Amino acid sequence: MRILLFNFFLLVLLSSATAQLSEPVQFDVRTFDFGSVREDQGPFEHSFTFTNNTADSIRISDVKASCGCTVPSWSNDVIAPGSTGFVQARYNADRIGTFSKNLQVNFDGAVPPVTLYLQGNVLPAPRSPEEELPTLLGNLHMKYRSVNLGKVLTTDEPAEKTFDLYNGSDIPMHIDSLWQPNHISASFEPDTLAAKSSGQLKIVYHAKQLGDLGFQSENITLFTNDTEEPVKQISVYTTIAEYFPPMTDDELKKAAHLKINGPVFDFDRIERDSVYSTKFTITNTGQSDLQVRQVEGNCACINASIDKTTIKSGKEATITVSFDTKGRLGNQQKSVTVYTNDPISPAQRITIKAYVKQEND
Repeated sequence: MRILLFNFFLLVLLSSATAQLSEPVQFDVRTFDFGSVREDQGPFEHSFTFTNNTADSIRISDVKASCGCTVPSWSNDVIAPGSTGFVQARYNADRIGTFSKNLQVNFDGAVPPVTLYLQGNVLPAPRSPEEELPTLLGNLHMKYRSVNLGKVLTTDEPAEKTFDLYNGSDIPMHIDSLWQPNHISASFEPDTLAAKSSGQLKIVYHAKQLGDLGFQSENITLFTNDTEEPVKQISVYTTIAEYFPPMTDDELKKAAHLKINGPVFDFDRIERDSVYSTKFTITNTGQSDLQVRQVEGNCACINASIDKTTIKSGKEATITVSFDTKGRLGNQQKSVTVYTNDPISPAQRITIKAYVKQEND
C-alpha cells in the first residue's frame, strides 16, 4: 500500500514538472495581486517575467490590455531559447474598490497567446477636513447646512447625535449664545474649537416634549465669535414615531388595530385652481380603543380631518381629505398619514392621485 501511494505522488510530481516544461513560454506568475492600495499612491506597476522554453527564438508581437486604465510594455528584443523576457503592466486606478484586469500577450510564430491578470483593491485617498466637510458657515465647516437625526422615538430619554465640524479660522471658535426650541439643545464638543481643528456639534432632541409626530423641520441659531459669519442658522430634521414598550403576543392581540378601507383614491382628471374632496373609512379591528393621534397631509395642498379620534372595537370613523389644485399641473400624488396607538402599525398612509388638466387638455 505504501509503495502504491509513493508511486502515485511521484507520478503527480512528474506530471506537474512535465506540464511546466511543456509550456512554450513559462511566466513566473500569471496573476499578480496588488493587495489593498490607496488611489493617491498610483499608478501601480508590476513586471511579469517569462522564460522561453522552446527550441527557437521568440518575440512578443503585441500585448492587449482589457481596458484603457492598464498600459503594457514588454521586451522588444528577440528572446533566445532558455532566455527570459518581461511584460510590464501599469495600472491607473479609475475607481474605488476591487478590480481585476487582464493582458493578452501575443507572440510571433506558433507560440500560443498567454493571458496575465492584475487584481487588487483600491482604497480612497485620505481627505482633508475641508474636503470632508465642504459646506461653509463662515469659518465653520460642516458636511451640510442641516443635520438629520433620522427616526426619533417619544421616549423619556432624549435622542442624541453628533455631527462633525472643522474650525478653518486662525482663532479658537465658541458659541456665545444660541436660539433653539425648548425640546432641542445644541453644543460644541469641545466647548471651544481650537484654530484649524476638528470637533463636533451635539444635538439633543426631546421628542416627547414636542408632542408631535411625523417629519419635523426646525431651526437652531448659533451666535458665535466667528469674525466672518458669527450667526449661523442650522436646520434640524427628524421623523418622530410613537414609542411602544415591548408587548407579549396576548397583549398585542388585545391592543387596538387600524385598518384603512381602500387606502388609495384617484380623482382622475380634474380642473386647475379647484378644491376636490373625498372620504376614507377606517376601522378598529382590535379589542382596545383606537386613539387617532394625528391625521396629516404631506403638503399644504392637502387638508385632512377626522370625525372622531377615539374609535371603539369594531367601530368606524371617517377621514375627509381635500386637495387644492391651485398652482399644480399634470400628474399628482399626495399622501395623508394616520397616526394611531396601533402598536403593530402606528403610522399608515392614505394616497391621493390625480391628473390636473392643462390648457391644451
